[in-house]
Amino acid sequence: MRKILIDKGNTAILLPLLDGLMADLNPASQPHHAVAKTVYLLLRAWLTADLTIVQYEHIRRDAEQYWQAYLQRHADETAVQPMQSWIVQQYILRQYFASGLFLDDIRSLTDMSNYMNEVTILPYLLGKWTVVRSFEEFADCIRNDSPYERISLDHDLGEDRDGHELPSGYDALKWLVNYHSDNKSKLLPMVLCHSQNPVGKENLQFYWQNFIKSINT
Repeated sequence: MRKILIDKGNTAILLPLLDGLMADLNPASQPHHAVAKTVYLLLRAWLTADLTIVQYEHIRRDAEQYWQAYLQRHADETAVQPMQSWIVQQYILRQYFASGLFLDDIRSLTDMSNYMNEVTILPYLLGKWTVVRSFEEFADCIRNDSPYERISLDHDLGEDRDGHELPSGYDALKWLVNYHSDNKSKLLPMVLCHSQNPVGKENLQFYWQNFIKSINT
């Protein structure tokens, strides 16, 4: 059970691993100290439970790599460096705490820990996910809700009462591609696949990658 510390009417969640990493930050010995500090402070504000050391290190390295790539893309902009904290924060929020739509007929988000490693599961631990159980629910959410920044699909979505196979995650993805094409949407979600059907997963990934290539050419 997670321990909660009550202090003067405020509820503070204990995150000992994260607090230890923050305490160990040393500007003199860590070249990317500022990025790491920004990442840890943001996580401290948003997390409701401690992650693992592996997960914290992955997020930190990911943010550092993004910042270095950003600097290279904007080498001539003198205003970039003072905005480092904001730029890194926006990346972390978009990458790990974005809203998501999770399509699966049976599983919940917590079930992902049964077969995903510490890094792969990160998107499912963080952010706000809406869970839907069918192609129809999926399409309704896309049409009626605010744009989702992440979508995770299962491939096989079960059968109806007569034993007929229901529309799959692949069908949902094809519908999503047509929806974005028809609406000329420039804001495309990050599409993930959590299916344990290896062929189905490969088909989903291949179809989405081809769509992305087609709009970038």
